[in-house]
Amino acid sequence: MKKITVNSLSYSTVKQFTEGCTHQAFLDKVDRCPKIGTSAAALMGSGFHSVSESYYRALLLGHKLDADVLFRVFEARWNLANQDEIIFGAKHTQESIFNQAKQLIELLLEAEKPKEILAIEKPVQYQLTDDLKVIGKADLIFRDSQGRLVVSDVKTSATAYSDSDLYNTTEQVYTYGLFFSEPVRLKVQLFIKTKTPRYEEIELNADDVNFSDWKDKFIQTKRGLEHNVRYKVNSWKCKTCGFSYICKQQCNDTIQRKAA
Repeated sequence: MKKITVNSLSYSTVKQFTEGCTHQAFLDKVDRCPKIGTSAAALMGSGFHSVSESYYRALLLGHKLDADVLFRVFEARWNLANQDEIIFGAKHTQESIFNQAKQLIELLLEAEKPKEILAIEKPVQYQLTDDLKVIGKADLIFRDSQGRLVVSDVKTSATAYSDSDLYNTTEQVYTYGLFFSEPVRLKVQLFIKTKTPRYEEIELNADDVNFSDWKDKFIQTKRGLEHNVRYKVNSWKCKTCGFSYICKQQCNDTIQRKAA
């Protein structure tokens, strides 16, 4: 077994390791296995993220992109995926997702614009321990009308946020806020993909995060990765996991060995 050393971690990797399937985390982050299949819901989220990034970059330069241009950004991001490997849920088709994207773009254009945009997709890092850095990329950094620094994350969700969703998002944006020396407001711009899509701008409270617990998640993930702590979690998420083909092959190999 090849020994690995983990010097930096993002919140997404920590969440994948501590709340999901550690086997998936290894296949993705350590083994660098190719993914086969892309969830349409995940592709919708990444496509809309590209839309919001393009929109705010244009505003930073003093321009405003219209709905048609922004939809072309979404469509271009969608088309980067192998169309034969997109996994649709029971309730969605490409047409329904494209229509939903257009509605979310309208909500983005109607939302209040930041007073002074400072950065988009800003790489940030925080030295958590002597041998571990926390890294991330903040979606949007700006100053509000009172001149306060704001770090905001853009999210899409199938439903309104539960308390658990809100806490996870607070932990993630809290990660970005540690990069700054001055007080920071934390926010999430939530685009909800219900039958009639809606937009919510939610103020996050950094005091909701217990720093000791938050720090422990990163340290435990570092240890787990370095000590090859792998286990599979079988759930409904396996249907849209890009690494499910590996798990199926490993299962078949085990069955064949036992039968031999």
